[in-house]
Order: sequence, then structure tokens, then C-alpha cells
Amino acid sequence: MKKLYTKIVAKKESKGGSIQRPPAATSQLSEDYGLKVIYQGQRPTIDIVAIHGHGGHWKRSWTDQPSGTFWLRDLLPKAVPDARILSYWYDTSNSSTTPIESIAVAFLSELSQLRKTTASNDRPIIFLAHSSGGIFLKASLGEFGESPENQDTKTDFRRIRLLTYGIVFFGVPQHAEDGFDVLSSADAEAGPLPSEPPLMAALRRDLLWLKDSNLKFSRIRADFITTYFTEAPPPITAGQNQEPMIKPESPDILHTNVIRLSKTHGEMIKFPNAADRDFQKVSACVYMMVSEATKDTKI
Repeated sequence: MKKLYTKIVAKKESKGGSIQRPPAATSQLSEDYGLKVIYQGQRPTIDIVAIHGHGGHWKRSWTDQPSGTFWLRDLLPKAVPDARILSYWYDTSNSSTTPIESIAVAFLSELSQLRKTTASNDRPIIFLAHSSGGIFLKASLGEFGESPENQDTKTDFRRIRLLTYGIVFFGVPQHAEDGFDVLSSADAEAGPLPSEPPLMAALRRDLLWLKDSNLKFSRIRADFITTYFTEAPPPITAGQNQEPMIKPESPDILHTNVIRLSKTHGEMIKFPNAADRDFQKVSACVYMMVSEATKDTKI
């Protein structure tokens, strides 16, 4: 696999880093929450869906501000011209009391409906998820991926899970228990406090659901090809021991790669041009997933 990465990266370097933007899916996308079709694909055979993290945006989160490069539109289509590329925008504001479970249902429903209405319901899917967007995605697939066959809506969600070939995580904990240290087992058993403010009660409810659903994802994670991109380690001060950024992989987790990027957590999904070394790593990873996914089928 490392040899293939090297070949792809070398090929991209030889082409230089100039930006030639492919045509967008639409001339103007609305600023409403939901799925945005960024690129339709030349002869689309696969869907790539990007999911931002907390406080994110369907475009700004994936855009390098100095250059204005929105790499999902400006760079990625050159690596995978036959992929339809989408970006999902959902409300992660601190003032929102909408249950995260409801947002997950809305996300899966909209994705399923789009695929049905565009005769693409059999295409494989690759997800790109950053930070808490990865926890949201794991919970969505874990909670609804094993839904009963006799319920139409839930069957649609199960179909999305079965057709998910790979997931590319950016700055996302690999293990279900990571990221939930703030919520102890005692907190879970106690439930909402009588005088707890509505926003705190909503946060507790969402954390419980995310934690439980991420544990469910851990039972199906071997079904997907996954790559975890990790951010650059923080600078080490004198006398400080460097802690590992991630836990070592358990031997039972199959089809998983871990690759370090040179950027910080917030900047690791922003690339100025095709010559950017981090982008070359990411695009090589996505290219390989797309190549393999379009040769295989799960259902």
C-alpha cells in the first residue's frame, strides 16, 4: 500500500500545483442546512460525502482562506472525476437544543432520498468526516445501520450502511470510549438534574446518545475500509514527555490505516493547492478507496 501511495503522490507532484477549477454542480448553492452537491461527476459511479465538525460549515470548513481553495470542488474532482461529491451542513451551535439523534435521522433521510431520486441508490459511498463530525457519523451508522428489514425508512438507513465502502476520518478518536470522558457512568445513571438548564440537559442527552451509538459502531467498524488522519502533534516544551496522539490499534480492527498530517486540528482539512503534501496524502487515500469501491459491491 505504501508503494501505491508513493506512485500516486509522485504522479501528482509532476503535474504541479496550479488550480483549474472544475464546474460546480450548481452556480449558486443555498445557505440552508442540509446536503450540498459540490460536484456531479463526469460519469458518477460513487458518492463522496463530507461531514464537518462542531461549529463547521459545508464550505468554509473545507476552504483554505488565504488561497480561497475549496478543495472538495477545486482539487478533489481531478483525483476522482467519476465521483459525485457532497458536503453536509448541520446545526452544531451551542444554542441548539435539537436532539443530535434527530439531526442524524435528517441526514440519513436526505442522503437516501437524494440517491433514490437520482437513480444512484446502488452506488457505493465514501465518507469524509472531521473531528466531532466523525463521532456524529459513527453514531449515525451505528444506531441505524442494523435496522430491521420490515421498516421502510430504517431499511433505507441500513442500505446506506451496507453501501458504505470506506470512511476517511480527520482528527477523530478511533475508539468508541475516547471523547466521552466528560460523561461518567454515574452521570449516565443519574440522568437530568431537576434544576438543570435546558441547554445542559440537551448536552447530556446528546452525549449519552453519541456514546451509546458509537459503541454500536464499534461492532460493525470492521465492515469498512477506514483511514484515520491525525493532526500534527503539539510542540513539546522542555521536560515534557510527548503523549501518543492516538491509542494503538487493536488487532481485531481490520482494514484500518493511520496517517499523520503536518497541520493542526482545525487546518488539517484545508489545502491551498494540489502540491500540498497533506492534500497529496489525502487524495491518494481517497483515490485508492474509490478505485477499490467501484470494483466491489456489498449488496
